[in-house]
Amino acid sequence: MPLPPGQSNYNSGLNYGLIYQTAISNFPSDQVVEQLYANVAAGAIHDSEDQARPPKCLVGTRQSVHEKIFSWMGSVDSKKILWLTGPVGAGKSAILGTLSAKFEETGQLAATFFFSASSRSVDRRSKRRFVTTLAYQLRRHPHLADQVSLPMLTIIQKDPAVFTKNLKAQMKDLILKPLQTLHQELAPTPPMILIIDAVDECQDDRIEVLSVLLQAVRDPAFPFRVVVASRPEPSIRQFFESDAVHFAESLFLEDYKADGDIARFLDVEFAAIRARCPYLPPVWPENKEVIMKKLVATASGQFIYAATVINFLNTPSRSPDDLLNIVLEPHDEERAFDQLDSLYISISKAVPQSILWLRALQVLQKHARVIPSAWTIDRLFESKRGQAHTFLRGLPSLIYLESGGRSCDSFMYGGEDLGGSDLTWNSCYAFYHQSFVDFLEDPVRYRVAFPNYDDGVVERWIWDRLSLVLRNEDQPELPIRSDLLPTFHRCFYDIWMGCMQRSKGHMLIDEAALALCHPPRWLEVSTHVNLALHKPGDFRRRLFAIVHNNCRFYRPCTAGCKRWRRAVSELPSGDRYGRGYLWDSHGSLLLDRFCIKRIRWKDHS
Repeated sequence: MPLPPGQSNYNSGLNYGLIYQTAISNFPSDQVVEQLYANVAAGAIHDSEDQARPPKCLVGTRQSVHEKIFSWMGSVDSKKILWLTGPVGAGKSAILGTLSAKFEETGQLAATFFFSASSRSVDRRSKRRFVTTLAYQLRRHPHLADQVSLPMLTIIQKDPAVFTKNLKAQMKDLILKPLQTLHQELAPTPPMILIIDAVDECQDDRIEVLSVLLQAVRDPAFPFRVVVASRPEPSIRQFFESDAVHFAESLFLEDYKADGDIARFLDVEFAAIRARCPYLPPVWPENKEVIMKKLVATASGQFIYAATVINFLNTPSRSPDDLLNIVLEPHDEERAFDQLDSLYISISKAVPQSILWLRALQVLQKHARVIPSAWTIDRLFESKRGQAHTFLRGLPSLIYLESGGRSCDSFMYGGEDLGGSDLTWNSCYAFYHQSFVDFLEDPVRYRVAFPNYDDGVVERWIWDRLSLVLRNEDQPELPIRSDLLPTFHRCFYDIWMGCMQRSKGHMLIDEAALALCHPPRWLEVSTHVNLALHKPGDFRRRLFAIVHNNCRFYRPCTAGCKRWRRAVSELPSGDRYGRGYLWDSHGSLLLDRFCIKRIRWKDHS
């Protein structure tokens, strides 16, 4: 390149030397480096002492997930952010721990930050040192230090208050500005990566954390790919589906079956326990294939369940045989899943009162002849709009909406669409993991944190919700459109019958509700439900046996009993449903009416 007029090579060299000397004399002191380090969350870095035993995938497991991430890294057409998401215990941290080690070996790991809500260090639970920790690692990286260290430390020297700024300003000053001055020199091939784990465990504004990452990838000078892992919390999902939709793609772990990997993990760990305990039989445990199949099924793709089982079996001074029996056949005095229960308790407590809704949902699903849809559950449970979004859909690491997998009640009875709802007739709530259902069903486990939500309380609450519909002119507490009422009534009827069946005739709907409801409507509904589930006349027989149960021959019937008997007596007789005043050919209900021969619940169950 020709030199400018009047400038010689000697002058150019002299100028370069002066610039070099000036740079050396102005190079930030060690004190500036110490300032940066003082604002670093050292425990959040993948190779820190806090991560002395980081979760990692067993060799040969989660290969399809790893391959997907490597493919994303190697494609020039990939978006710059990959959101790795899955429910609690799905193995997200283990996957990112393994990737951190692999990318560090290849020199592609630029920086990491592992949030942790359970960490003793507040810095791992907070956003405040997120950007500074990333900046510190970029400055120290052997492939990046020469380019970014001087401009980064110079900015800190000129403006020490940078550490008190918000994350957006810190990202701009500490990372983007140094990269912008040198971005033509920083086009690493293969690309380098930032790994951010457990954003959902950040106890500050997690969306601000995601926003500064989006701010970074939007800058042409930012050469890195970013992997972000979190549970599918609503606010995080909304961010990736709206603000970051053009810059991020998603990897849902539930799309990758983990049963085979969990079986392999258990097999390896059983072998390790056998090697550690020479007194165990050569083949341990006995019936290993049966036991592993049961454990894998209970795990429901949840690696944390399998890891908790192994940790329990490794309890010092206890026989693995005895401990395995506790896992397979738990006793009240033994607690095999303290670690897992603590996790479930923490998540459930994050949304107050959610445990009542979760237990009630589990009870209805367990005993229902047909699964109540999410629409039915929302209508029955809600007393204020949006409660279902808070108490059920607000816990996406434990529960999710399933569409099309099972036939729900509203799908059988509903029309073509719900009109304006985010649900379909065939949407129903489903629990991610059987181990969480086991937790909800075991009073020894859930009472540790929720002593006031035992079976009696949950049952009473369900009946109160049913009573409220009967009192409310057969509308749910939050009224719905008139064209949706027939579907709701039929779904309500199925739940009502299921509750009566479960309670063996001990109905907890109070007399006032029976006296205020509209029996003809429910008698009509009973003729339009699924007759494969309900025998003709069951509803009338069972209701009469219950409402008349408290009447005495020496006193008039109660108001509710009279109301229902009058409605039944006005039905036409002689049709295929056997309706009429006597209701059956033997006159048993008539005899019961006059307290001559009481009908037992089991006669009509």
